[in-house]
Amino acid sequence: MKDIRRYIKYGPLGQAFASRDRVVLLIDEVDKADLEFPNDLLHELDRMRFVVNETGDEVIARERPVVVITSNAEKELPDAFLRRCVFHFNRISEKDLMARIVRVHHPIWTRSCWTWRCAPSTNCARWTGCGSGRPPAS
Repeated sequence: MKDIRRYIKYGPLGQAFASRDRVVLLIDEVDKADLEFPNDLLHELDRMRFVVNETGDEVIARERPVVVITSNAEKELPDAFLRRCVFHFNRISEKDLMARIVRVHHPIWTRSCWTWRCAPSTNCARWTGCGSGRPPAS
């Protein structure tokens, strides 16, 4: 192989660092990633650079990206990670709001077809009714 660089493709973080412009980087559902991912991500974001192991090339961010990270709170994230984040908790617990959201995405689902249930100590949506018990996936 003459030049392995021809076969290396940057992922979203590499593309964000290599961009000449400031970009927004979305990291969706970080809580579903490997256990060490949040800390590894912080390491790269703190340094604003990383090394491509196969070539030894260093990618240095020209502009610091705006990073938006989402989580479904399915597992706890490391304290070191949380201390470096500014987070906003979206509390969707209103039955009417959820009904409007479902109707927009799934117009065939009517109000009589499903019910909203939520355990008293959580903000989790529970769908019941209409066969499968959940609205169809989009």
